[in-house]
Amino acid sequence: MEFLHAPNLDAMTRFYQLALGAELGAADLAGVKVNRLRAGETGLGLFDASEKQFTGVPHITRSTLMGRATPKN
Repeated sequence: MEFLHAPNLDAMTRFYQLALGAELGAADLAGVKVNRLRAGETGLGLFDASEKQFTGVPHITRSTLMGRATPKN
């Protein structure tokens, strides 16, 4: 799963829903609103960064298409 900061959470969520047909599942992680999107076997977590970017946002990419996890620094 890829994790991204979303300066406009609603707009980015709509984009991925319309462009990829992603299904939405909302969550709250450590007090931060997160929209989890799934398109087939691929997942994307959008963190609400409308006020600021959060240092606790994980920076790990999981490539389900390739079947491996790749750390991102």
